[in-house]
Amino acid sequence: MYDYFADMDMIDSNPLARWNKRKDEKWGLTKGTEQEEQLEDGEDYAVSESDLRVMEEGVEQNRVRNQLLLRFLYQSAMRRGEASAVTLDMIDENAREVYLPASVTKNGRERTVGWNRSLDGLMHRWLHGGLRDEYLGGREHDYLFVGERGAPMSGDAINDVVVTAANNAGINRKLYADANAAVDDDGNPIPNRSKISAHNIRHGAITRLVNKTDLQDLYAVSRYAGHSSVEITEKRYVEYDPDVGIRGVRDYLPD
Repeated sequence: MYDYFADMDMIDSNPLARWNKRKDEKWGLTKGTEQEEQLEDGEDYAVSESDLRVMEEGVEQNRVRNQLLLRFLYQSAMRRGEASAVTLDMIDENAREVYLPASVTKNGRERTVGWNRSLDGLMHRWLHGGLRDEYLGGREHDYLFVGERGAPMSGDAINDVVVTAANNAGINRKLYADANAAVDDDGNPIPNRSKISAHNIRHGAITRLVNKTDLQDLYAVSRYAGHSSVEITEKRYVEYDPDVGIRGVRDYLPD
């Protein structure tokens, strides 16, 4: 249950994970969720940039909107529920920023996220090329992402886009059956939890910020991700590196 809530971004991590006996028994804690534990050797929980590219290529229906959504999630590191709540007045296209008020964030704290130049074309086509208006079909609301019938896209609908794109790209599979899974004729649960979901894109975005760039400020990454504390960012996303300390402070050591 707690792993489900963690994957859905309803909680930051499984509060019982420290007693998980399948990983890190020596220390009594783990970074994993059930989804991670079902991965095979060589499989990553985090969506990489190359994964995202093949997912974008795998988009078949609603191509501009869905490609925009995938890239938007990766660059902003938003939760699916936060992305579903974005309205036009939260967006500053010139600054390439999105202001998230406390009312739409999970931790109840406002924050600003952004995107890079590579997203500009898709954003412009969606907002100013008439595509969003076509989806609205006469409806009136200010939500950024619009479903095929004109209603705002829900978090579940956003997740479906991600899962389908990963399926089409051939990089997704069902991992296990959760408590809500249907059963077959023999009463066996049918796997319903996918390897790649919207949360994996968020996880990949934060992992990249922490480990793949020169950004050393965990506080900044934590605030960008909307975590309630730096401790969550460190425990969940940072792999131990004995040399990171000296690399980070070398230029500031006293004479």
